[in-house]
Amino acid sequence: MAKTIETQFISYLLKKHPELNKKKIKNRSAKERRRHVRFSRGCGVETEEDFLALFNSMNYSPAPIGGFSKSYEIGGYVKWNDTQVGVLYGIAPEGKSERKRWAPGALGLNGYETDSKVEFKNKVIKGLNDINENDETIRLLISLLGDAPILETQFLKDNRTKIVSDFGEIMSAYKHVSDGYRIRFSKKSNEAVNDYYILINNAWTPVSVKDAKTSNKVVLSALEGCFFPATAAGKFLKAVSEHDKDNFFKYAAEVSPQIKILANIIGGTTQNDIQNYVNSHSYNDFYNQIKSNSSFILKKKVLGIPREEPENSDNVTPREHWARGFLDPFNFTLNTLTRAFFGRIDGITSIVFEYLRGIVFIMVEIKNGVSTFTEQRAEHVNRWTLEYHSRATAAWGNWMGIKPVEEKK
Repeated sequence: MAKTIETQFISYLLKKHPELNKKKIKNRSAKERRRHVRFSRGCGVETEEDFLALFNSMNYSPAPIGGFSKSYEIGGYVKWNDTQVGVLYGIAPEGKSERKRWAPGALGLNGYETDSKVEFKNKVIKGLNDINENDETIRLLISLLGDAPILETQFLKDNRTKIVSDFGEIMSAYKHVSDGYRIRFSKKSNEAVNDYYILINNAWTPVSVKDAKTSNKVVLSALEGCFFPATAAGKFLKAVSEHDKDNFFKYAAEVSPQIKILANIIGGTTQNDIQNYVNSHSYNDFYNQIKSNSSFILKKKVLGIPREEPENSDNVTPREHWARGFLDPFNFTLNTLTRAFFGRIDGITSIVFEYLRGIVFIMVEIKNGVSTFTEQRAEHVNRWTLEYHSRATAAWGNWMGIKPVEEKK
């Protein structure tokens, strides 16, 4: 396979600037955002000025903010070998946090076990110092552990969601240690459900930490390898847990009349069937059928229609994806309709109940200068439903999960 112009450009830069770290300079896909070369923290250029200095004499011109990424603002195009190449400074601007920067794994806590508040706090501080976090942010994060009033800074206000998402696991674990428990972090950062464990009656109880404001979804890949009943619901959940796209569609169509209609439109339920349809039908052909079919209306709204991008957007749109043969717009519609019309069947609750029994869910929230931790045990949930949040340009970016919708009285 021929090297892309971006890959060739990276090779040129590494040869010209051997001090750069090739592991932190990546060719990013053109699928959802404009194709570009991304320079991440540790790449060898740590300031905006150093980044721009790499492209002296290359006619650098800024790109619209958001064209390459929602998280990073400094980027543009350079001219190299008579070709335009996108480049992005993938380091958060001052006042913004970077994703996963304060997660347990990033701070050296994977596999860490303790029942000492003092040792735990010192371990966290060491981890923050090891990633060269600034003193002000360290003081803020340590204040979130609960031993002192929370520092209500502008940084906290602007980054509250990311802080809870990444640092919330540490906050929750510290709260358990403060309450007298012994805790142990997962040995790997990518365990599907469990973030850490607490020792209860000489047995390790799994804990899953969620942001109380944004998500209490449980990913079903945690159930991969479990026994599923030979019902359509069981086969569907098995397909989700294994990320099996063909069986996802097949068994959803067996249960939901609305998904069956989708299968009839496509002429099958495999990704190959979808590809053949996308190759032979336009974006408007498909979505006009969805809009005109009352079966896809719920609460007076037609579901499954991708959001249209503004005309001046620099993002790759769902319409462009379809025209280029990508299946994400259709698969987004499939997931959205499945979640809406199949998501509340009783079979889901009866299947997942046994597998999630014993897990403690902790909902973390930072509000009015206080960190709150709300406990919910899986066995106390009376009903589970499907949950899906992704985009029409990355339909499988976040696989469908489940969430509690009703607690037992």
